[in-house]
Amino acid sequence: MRVEFLPAAAGAGIVFVRTDGAAPVRIPARVEYRIDASARTNLAAAGVRVEMVEHALGALAGLGVDCCTIEVDAEELPGLDGSARGFVEALDEAGLERLGAPADPLVVADTIRVGDDTAWIEAAAPRFAGLSVEYELDYGAGPIGRQSLAVRVTPDAFRAELAAARTFIPLEEATRLRAAGLALDVGLQDLIVFDEQGPVGNTLRWPDECVRHKVLDLVGDLALVGRPVHAHVRACRSGHRLNGALATRLAALQGRQATARRRMSDRHDHDDHDDHDDGVVPLAGGAGLPPVIHPTAVVEDGARIAADVRIGPYCVISAGAVIGRGTVLANHVTLSGDVRIGARNRIFANCVIGGEPQDVSYRGTDTRVEIGDDNVIREGVTINRASEKEDGLTTVGSANFLMAACHVAHDCRIGDHVIIANGTLLGGHVRVHSGASLSGMVAVHHWATIGGWSFVAGLSRVLHDVPPFMLCEGSPARPRCINVVALKRGGFPQPAIEAISEAHRLLYRAKVGVEPARDILGSQGMLQPEAVELLEFLERQQQGRHGRARERRRAA
Repeated sequence: MRVEFLPAAAGAGIVFVRTDGAAPVRIPARVEYRIDASARTNLAAAGVRVEMVEHALGALAGLGVDCCTIEVDAEELPGLDGSARGFVEALDEAGLERLGAPADPLVVADTIRVGDDTAWIEAAAPRFAGLSVEYELDYGAGPIGRQSLAVRVTPDAFRAELAAARTFIPLEEATRLRAAGLALDVGLQDLIVFDEQGPVGNTLRWPDECVRHKVLDLVGDLALVGRPVHAHVRACRSGHRLNGALATRLAALQGRQATARRRMSDRHDHDDHDDHDDGVVPLAGGAGLPPVIHPTAVVEDGARIAADVRIGPYCVISAGAVIGRGTVLANHVTLSGDVRIGARNRIFANCVIGGEPQDVSYRGTDTRVEIGDDNVIREGVTINRASEKEDGLTTVGSANFLMAACHVAHDCRIGDHVIIANGTLLGGHVRVHSGASLSGMVAVHHWATIGGWSFVAGLSRVLHDVPPFMLCEGSPARPRCINVVALKRGGFPQPAIEAISEAHRLLYRAKVGVEPARDILGSQGMLQPEAVELLEFLERQQQGRHGRARERRRAA
């Protein structure tokens, strides 16, 4: 058997090609070519099948590949060791190439669920700019038992946490298959067979390898949607059939979104679209409001709003606003001044974005708020535009979740994949690095920095910089331990987590200081990039004032 992964043109999608017949047969990797099977994912076109495609598709989707031709000279893809590791290694060895702009993702806005009370799967709005999965495996009593996994599916996380997870099967089911004349060429090293004591003639790669394999299968099955899926997927006892049913629902949603975009495009002058490559259309000069804008909304002339934006009742949109594709504003949202919002954001009722900075020294200079893509901004959030003290920008990155009634003051910078819970207040000039989480009712002192992938517990008072990767709490907040849950969900490799843990022990328990900690970690071979990032963060903090590195930037 021979399988070849070949380059494909941008937009071509993933296509299998059976090369063992009189003429090649192309079988696109899309749900409409899927044929029902309980223990695997099969495709067929023109009477020709290709079977067990889920691991190859999982490898491609997990690495972010959306255009590839897969030539195969047999009906069934090789099982390898029961995982996707061999496919990932082959793809990494060949190398990946970026083809222009990435494919437009399918971003789930409303929850879609299939299944019943005993086995189900659902896709909800994304927590990040991409796919995240929570899976619950339940085999009852026995060696497999109950297992759960939550993971954000990034290429690094897929390689480290999912690709090597192998197919598993209870011994009694394997016996039934062999009695039926199936899987006769499959040995104990090709998958994990469980008897009452555990794996038979094999060793687990992780204690929870079974649930990891379920997530691997799920990633491969969702690749049949035909576009990257941005969603938070939760599943309980789901298999290929339910995964395929969800992929079918998502593909249908994709079709409805495409139809809506075409209809909206037809309502606007094509010359306007040619003049604005970002898909943002100016509303001015009596052009009239498109039907996606509620008639009670006030949109000033000069606002630039993409055709598929939805704006709810009693919103007020200033002339300086720019709103990107797919963004939804609920009722009573105010965009004031120069506010630039990217694509696919969801902004809930009573938010005020771009209001004047609450700074007594502000003199009315034109400053701005910039917000990226795929953010969720819940009810009553306020985001102030910048003062004149830095570069005139307040920014919120992409794939963030700002919960109800939190406040982002002037000149703040929020990275990507940040969670800020209800009622949390960021003072002016605060920096929140990517991956950080702040629980409810946290107060952050102006000029403070919240390090990446840290967690600040609820009701904490943050007077000093919060180091990356740490869990902090208290008044004032202090590092208590490493934020191991976020590190695992974020796909950090185990050596990095161990290095961060040892750095925490040296710095906060042994209290050896930054330079001795660096020397000790180096001598132990544990000076991972994440440990270096932590040490450099602390050095900058020590060079600042009042425990805040950026405080030295403030005018005396």
